[in-house]
Amino acid sequence: MIGAIFGDYAGMRTVRYLAVWVCLCLGGCHRGSDEAGAAKPVTTHKLAAPVKKGPTVQEQTAGLVEAASPGKSDAPIELKFDLQHRPTLGKALEIGIAIIPQISARVADVQASGSEGLSVATASADMEISPVEAMQVYRRVISVTPSAEGLMLLGVKVTLKHDEVEDYRVFSIPLIVSPK
Repeated sequence: MIGAIFGDYAGMRTVRYLAVWVCLCLGGCHRGSDEAGAAKPVTTHKLAAPVKKGPTVQEQTAGLVEAASPGKSDAPIELKFDLQHRPTLGKALEIGIAIIPQISARVADVQASGSEGLSVATASADMEISPVEAMQVYRRVISVTPSAEGLMLLGVKVTLKHDEVEDYRVFSIPLIVSPK
């Protein structure tokens, strides 16, 4: 019906395809003509060199055991320890500790005390660390000498003094002392 009114429109299709082809050719030719002589400014983005951080707290304390904290304390402090060798009756033992404060503080006081049958060396009984940065590992050594067999407990109290507030937490390190 439409073909009878308007006639054959095949010529219109050909004109349309020809117009699209001419536009594409002109667009492609135009692209390189003006820009060929002019140099384009090259912008490079320098990436910042990644900041090399030291080892993480987990990497620094790998192989250490987390000390138990009897009672409930909200003080933001962790304590991990490592025994240099098996506790033996009458022989001095060095216990390596790692104090990991979760907040910065002006001073950290460390007090160690042994249960009955476990004496703490005077130099190891009271220690002070200042200043203290959050999420840093502070290593110290506590020297003890067991004078009885069985289960002994080393108590370690860590006090963080910041602003006008003192936060403290008590930890227990169990030692099973064997005979000579």
